[in-house]
Amino acid sequence: STINSKWQYSQTLQEFQVITTEAVAAGHELYESYQISSIKDNSFLAYMFGFSLANNRKQVQQLGSTACRKMLHPRQEEATSKISQLLYSLAVEHCVATGEVLEADTDSSTSIKSKTGTANG
Repeated sequence: STINSKWQYSQTLQEFQVITTEAVAAGHELYESYQISSIKDNSFLAYMFGFSLANNRKQVQQLGSTACRKMLHPRQEEATSKISQLLYSLAVEHCVATGEVLEADTDSSTSIKSKTGTANG
């Protein structure tokens, strides 16, 4: 499958549009690139497209301990909606270097170890 569409912004209509870059028959699929010319971190992917990639090789910016303690509470088991789970997994990813998260995984068997104890989700 080759990319056959691209995003553009219409100043006149004030909206984003997906346009084809080649002829596409009615009923056929449109393909686009989520990479937008370079590899993106999970914060960007979540913001622009509403998903993140497990094992994304592009690392997110690490945050400080104070911010991480605030973001990691409530714990993952309290994040019941898909958006809550996405945001929680991003918080974990942003906080790995602080020591607030020593071991974390974005699946349902998440184990989070902080300086104050362990929480298993």
